[in-house]
Amino acid sequence: MTVRDAGPEDAEALARVRSLSWRSAYDGLLSPALIEIATGPDWVERQRAFLTETPGRRALLAEDGDAAVGMAVYGPDRDPGGHAELYAIYVLPGYWSKNVGAPLMDGVLDGVRTGGYSRIALWVLAANLRARRFYERYGFAATEQKIIERFGHMTYDVRYEREVR
Repeated sequence: MTVRDAGPEDAEALARVRSLSWRSAYDGLLSPALIEIATGPDWVERQRAFLTETPGRRALLAEDGDAAVGMAVYGPDRDPGGHAELYAIYVLPGYWSKNVGAPLMDGVLDGVRTGGYSRIALWVLAANLRARRFYERYGFAATEQKIIERFGHMTYDVRYEREVR
């Protein structure tokens, strides 16, 4: 398994990993309608646009041979404060608990550190306990909770932050 930098040319692989992961990770946590909206075919172009429309956004792709099995996207925090933000980190369900998330997170933290940031933040669905445990193992701590609108649906999310040294 390798982790490499990804770009707009990898939008299809990034969107595929994200969509398949969403369908498994959020089944029973989010409404089927929201999952369908958030994983539809337009996500390839959305992923490409997300990487190209704002300077400083970066992506990583984890591959097992030629197959994309994990992804992460990070960059400047969308909230004020000058932090970095981990926008997304997803691993295909067949690779959960198989040491794919760790090298992705390590790559994100290295990239954030190299980018000159001293803190990184992320938002996670409050009910996603698997993800929350993963972030907490990496030293992230919950700092805020709020209701967020996603594609016309309301979700209860938790913001996590940690220092980057």
